Amino acid sequence: MKFEPLSLTVPSAGASAGGLPKSVARFTLEHALFAGKSFLAAFRICGNPCCPCGVVGFVCQSEGTPDQTIPFDLDVFERQLNTQVQSSSEGIALGEAFIAETRSEDWQWLESLFLTSKRRQMETMDLDTLDAQLPDDVMAGNGTMVGYAEIFPWAAAFEFTREGQQWVVDDHYCVRPGCTCTEIALSFFCLSDNGRSSPKRRRCLMALFYDYRDATFEVKTMRRGTPTPELLVPALHAAHPGLGANLARRHQQLKHISRRLWPTSAPAIVSAPKVKVGRNEPCPCGSGKKFKKCCGAI
Repeated sequence: MKFEPLSLTVPSAGASAGGLPKSVARFTLEHALFAGKSFLAAFRICGNPCCPCGVVGFVCQSEGTPDQTIPFDLDVFERQLNTQVQSSSEGIALGEAFIAETRSEDWQWLESLFLTSKRRQMETMDLDTLDAQLPDDVMAGNGTMVGYAEIFPWAAAFEFTREGQQWVVDDHYCVRPGCTCTEIALSFFCLSDNGRSSPKRRRCLMALFYDYRDATFEVKTMRRGTPTPELLVPALHAAHPGLGANLARRHQQLKHISRRLWPTSAPAIVSAPKVKVGRNEPCPCGSGKKFKKCCGAI
């Protein structure tokens, strides 16, 4: 298949479906039912940055019959048709033909298109009206820590490389209304070893409490053989020069959302003193739970 991104505005058929972003591509299929046929495709992407689906909607016009549109939806990360919506038989056939001939670099372009759209949405979103949900355990009053990716699954990750190893950091925040802490939980995962994929992918090798106000940290857990935080934290800062401001902004966003959604039955906040707390001791935030089940949870 020949796939060619174009710098054109979305045709009216795509715009009427709420197309985001305004991108168009031309593709020509080479096999089976649609062999030799060319299509102009406008793309539609859900406008909610909290939506976890990785779906790009296609509104296709055949260059031979421009008055007819054929829509189908693809999950560009799973690389399959989106079965959550009903498509016409022709749309399903065209979608399957597209999948069968799509090259790796074309999938990568679609993934980039999707992520760019979601991250642009995050730059202009209204936190007062955003359709967001806190995790079930937080809504049930069983915790206060929320991962940023739990609310915004398509946010850019904190990735960095040190001595040939690729790392990614997950960031979790206390969202209890009234809490004024500036400490967050950071979990470090090693994704590669000297350029090769790690068999222990997504295994947390180190977790620490990090104060984004003064860039201090306290190690919570660290597996044997893991590079020390004195090595990893500077590498993280070097890859993300505005790390502190970025973490503070994310914390404020989550607290803003929490003020709207926090369960009314949750315990009242009691400001937590900045002291070291044992995992099985009562959480200083006043929830009545053990620290490991509350603000100490990652």
